[in-house]
Amino acid sequence: MNKRRAIQVEISGNLREIIEALVQAGLYESATEIVREALRHFFSNRELFMNAAINMYVNSKATIHLVSKLASSNIEDIIINLINRRLFPQLGSNRANKIDTLDKAVIDVLTLSILYSIKKTAILKKSRGIDLYTCLSLRNEVSFYLMEYNNIINFIECDSINLKGASIQEGELVWLSKKLNMPLLTPDMKLREKVTEMGLKAIDITDFIYYLYSRKNIDENEAKSVFIALRSYPIYVPEEYVNE
Repeated sequence: MNKRRAIQVEISGNLREIIEALVQAGLYESATEIVREALRHFFSNRELFMNAAINMYVNSKATIHLVSKLASSNIEDIIINLINRRLFPQLGSNRANKIDTLDKAVIDVLTLSILYSIKKTAILKKSRGIDLYTCLSLRNEVSFYLMEYNNIINFIECDSINLKGASIQEGELVWLSKKLNMPLLTPDMKLREKVTEMGLKAIDITDFIYYLYSRKNIDENEAKSVFIALRSYPIYVPEEYVNE
């Protein structure tokens, strides 16, 4: 059984004096009660929490999926907040990494979310010859994004890897990628970096779409339509793919 681990917080200076004064005045029973109330206020303040999540994304290696969970928000809201601050989400790739062969891959929810947002989920129906897998715990999210195309994804019960700067769900997907010895399909640059640092393989959504085109699963117009839509999301798309 998991035990709760106590967190020690050191408070000094003016903050400590204020806390001690509040306790001595009888407004709170202890400093712990004050800290708890302050944290409850922090977590209930959506704007404050969103700002903290954006700062975490910009100043650390945290993935966009992780900060969206921490902000109790969706990925689209995080991206809108980034754009409003003239920041570009670290999604996609500036450089083409063409895939030689691909017969199976683990697909993350972020990929499905983006394809859903740009109204291109039907493209996965054309990934014939490529088996796509994800974790059983993500079935509800996957079903929401794919709807009638839900049967093209294979669901597997997953364990998890504790991956710093990634969400629990991403830890499960990386575990599955390692377990089945197959690449993880994700547009998140930060997650791909973590995966490759573990000696595993990760592929970007733009490379995946180009691979479908190179195999003639989709035609040139379909491929360009997806790339244009991805750029408008916005996602980095290699110039080579757009101009070819």
